[in-house]
Amino acid sequence: MTSSFQDALVEVLAKEFTGEYREDFAAATASWSDAKIAAYVESLVSAHFGVQPSRPLFAEKSVGVVFGIELINSHSVVLKLFAPSLTLAQLNGVIRCLQHLERAHFPATPAVSMPFSTSFGQLGCFFSYASAHLSREW
Repeated sequence: MTSSFQDALVEVLAKEFTGEYREDFAAATASWSDAKIAAYVESLVSAHFGVQPSRPLFAEKSVGVVFGIELINSHSVVLKLFAPSLTLAQLNGVIRCLQHLERAHFPATPAVSMPFSTSFGQLGCFFSYASAHLSREW
């Protein structure tokens, strides 16, 4: 049995990843089915935050695959599943750079988890979510 979050994420994935984007998505997720990916994303959220996701905000192809997720406690996070070529040392370097930017009050979204290995053999990490309306007071 699937959850409402999984059903909604399956719909988002089917809508967002078509044509060449579908091929990129399949390469980044070991060609898992949308349903299996949705269940896996839900399990990652539960494992890292101890709460269930309530709804997907978006799914995009970027540095790998990026998911915006609203949690049942009304907080939102971004899950990034990185390209297989990214190493742990490189990802840690990215996170350090984001930390420097945040300390300088540059509108950057910090990591809210440690990097982790995914079941499809690449790295993932959760980041804070920022809407498109970031403050320009930096």
